[in-house]
Amino acid sequence: MELDKLKSQWQNVEVAHKNKEELQQMTKIQHHPQLRKIKTRLMIEIVLLTLFLLVFQDFFDGPQKPFWVNILLTSGILLSVTTNLWGYLVLFNPIRAFSLHTSLKTYFQRLKRMAIFSVISSLYYGTTLIMFFTANLHMTTKKYVFVALMGGFLLMMVYFSHKLWQSHIQRIRGILQEF
Repeated sequence: MELDKLKSQWQNVEVAHKNKEELQQMTKIQHHPQLRKIKTRLMIEIVLLTLFLLVFQDFFDGPQKPFWVNILLTSGILLSVTTNLWGYLVLFNPIRAFSLHTSLKTYFQRLKRMAIFSVISSLYYGTTLIMFFTANLHMTTKKYVFVALMGGFLLMMVYFSHKLWQSHIQRIRGILQEF
């Protein structure tokens, strides 16, 4: 009896007709809501890091810090921005071949490289940030403890980033194995 009811409800459903242009718009990857959120977050992050890059010399006494620390921090910021842009491009263009299986294999390989590069660049940027803010400080026991806590927090964030990347990679690996 429930099957007949389900069939009749299915047949009575009104179909929303879409024209060809609407269907094409819906299937374009740039309209994906998750990708839009990632793009928004990326743009905010780029603007904030660029602002920090422009003002860190004046606001945080950059000229009083060793030159090499300033260079390392600048390279850390630039590496972070580059990694984020690369990650967005990898997500934005997942189809790289005619066959879905080949495309998925290519995406899987790119995702693994991206994960390694992302974790390393996050660790590098965090380390250079800690080095910049601790350069030229007269270190006391409290400051050593604070720096150790900051280092621990950085390692914890890198660990969680690594775990997140691994979950993405495992999901794609599972899809590949189903093929």
